[in-house]
Amino acid sequence: MIVPEGGRKKTEVHQVSPLTQRACAILDEIKAEKRGAVVTNLAGLVFTRRDVSPITKDMIHAQIEKAIRAGVKKFKFHDYRNTAMTQWRRKNVSVDAVMRAGAWSSTQMYKRYLDMNEDDIAAAFGTSQIATGIVTQEQVALAK
Repeated sequence: MIVPEGGRKKTEVHQVSPLTQRACAILDEIKAEKRGAVVTNLAGLVFTRRDVSPITKDMIHAQIEKAIRAGVKKFKFHDYRNTAMTQWRRKNVSVDAVMRAGAWSSTQMYKRYLDMNEDDIAAAFGTSQIATGIVTQEQVALAK
């Protein structure tokens, strides 16, 4: 788990973010290979450059721009946050836990970024299909 001191920087909402076993393994690999520094307390940073200087927001944005030039469409770094939220919900993680992990301060903001599709709705109701098309009141009455 990662628990940012003081909460999420933007909102100061208390955040408790889970790390998967794979994420922990990657951190261990980085430590072992010394591909960069993973330090527990360097001015509050976890990841740094090889020379132990901070990774800046501009560096991250430069890599995103590089990906866009390579053909990735409409990508924003913030998309990872929204994708994580949607994946957690698909795994039936409770709304409260998802909101705490992502430090969403209101259900309104949580719902704004949740990206559920028809398959998600079908799965929530234990079916694999959603009927498509317009159903008239007459058709509903005939089905009864």
